[in-house]
Amino acid sequence: MKTDAVILDLTDDQVRVFRGDDADDAGVPLPPAPPPEASSSGTDDGFAPLRQAWSQLSPPANRVLLLIPSHWCHVGPLSEQLTHESHEAQGYALEEQWPIGVEEIAFDVLRGSHHALGIGVEARRLTAWVQALDRLGCRVIGIAPKAILAVQDWASRDATSENSLIIWRHGHDHELFLLSNGKPVQWHWVRHDPSQVPARAQWLSLRHGPRTSCVMIDVEGTVADAWRATSLPGDLKPQQGDLHQAALRMATPILAGRGEPWVNLYQPPLPGARREHRLQRPLELTILGVLLMGLVLCGTLLWRSHRYHNDQLASLRQQQEIFHQLLPQQNLPISIRMRLESEVSALRTSTVASSLSPQSPATLQWVQRGLSALSSRRNLNLLELQFDARGLTMHGQSPTYQDVEDIAASLRQDPNLFVQPVQTTRTQSGAVDYVLSASGALTSPPQGSRPEVTP
Repeated sequence: MKTDAVILDLTDDQVRVFRGDDADDAGVPLPPAPPPEASSSGTDDGFAPLRQAWSQLSPPANRVLLLIPSHWCHVGPLSEQLTHESHEAQGYALEEQWPIGVEEIAFDVLRGSHHALGIGVEARRLTAWVQALDRLGCRVIGIAPKAILAVQDWASRDATSENSLIIWRHGHDHELFLLSNGKPVQWHWVRHDPSQVPARAQWLSLRHGPRTSCVMIDVEGTVADAWRATSLPGDLKPQQGDLHQAALRMATPILAGRGEPWVNLYQPPLPGARREHRLQRPLELTILGVLLMGLVLCGTLLWRSHRYHNDQLASLRQQQEIFHQLLPQQNLPISIRMRLESEVSALRTSTVASSLSPQSPATLQWVQRGLSALSSRRNLNLLELQFDARGLTMHGQSPTYQDVEDIAASLRQDPNLFVQPVQTTRTQSGAVDYVLSASGALTSPPQGSRPEVTP
């Protein structure tokens, strides 16, 4: 199934577009690129054939990975201390090695375990292409040297890549990579002159130490014989492999979002480039994770609400069953709970009334019993008299504590009364405020006693 991502190969004289999901794709030829000065002229007439060819792609291309030739690039090694510095600090260090200001170069750093390699391209070479693709509605997801992608694919497949010198022929050009711990620490190329390859390879080996092996991929026999004549240490390992196909193999998972190129030159000052594009994939995964968490949370809340709804229905059914059992002749009210609470309250009120009603005569007997015991006392000065079926409570005032004790003693003369200790308090006026409580068995009070009580 074809995708909306394509590979735009600018490395050959004939520019071609490849689909990343088709290994046998021969590519769609496009018109050659206009000169770099076209980007500053404010016109895109040179890209009119490009727009026509782009419109014929099916399905339309919305994302593109640009492959650039090696001779467009500037390369410079960085010390181990600079591998942890900022992008700007690395740029100033590389500016000392390059013939052009770092403000005019889009560069990236290929980081190894102890070394780093700065690789850059002049922005003027790519500005016109980036602007033309943007006008076509196509988003540039990366710009990478084609040879770097090829050696990245080879290093992921070959176990001898840890500490090797690689010489890879592509057409009339030769790419030379010095690998340490599986990543390049030096990169050189020789164009149209194979006789310079052995000397350049010898210089790399002597400068950076012997390699465990020298891998020659599609290299002529004359270059291999010249290498053997140098007597440098390291096993010679001839191999077959097409650099173009290796680069396309590595580009395919990058287009699908399953990998990252070692070097991405889509950096400022190119139009629309941001260094934050490296965070795009992790950010997309983070957003996807948040969305999944939100879906899980919504599902959990829906499940719990469904469970609570079932519990509510079960409780309602139980209330209806209880209501029919207690009041079978009644219709179901809107609120069963409030109706049952109302019935319970009415039942409790009627029960209390019925339990107190027969005892009313006994309650009045307490009043008669208490006042009969106090028949000899005059001027009791009662403020409050409380009585019920269980006993009698008197609240009053007397001039002295002795008068209060005399009142209590008069109540205690009745053998059927139990008088609790008197509670007294001296008021501000000097009178003694008292509370007397009496309880006991009711018997018939003495006849003919009618006390006089002064309220």
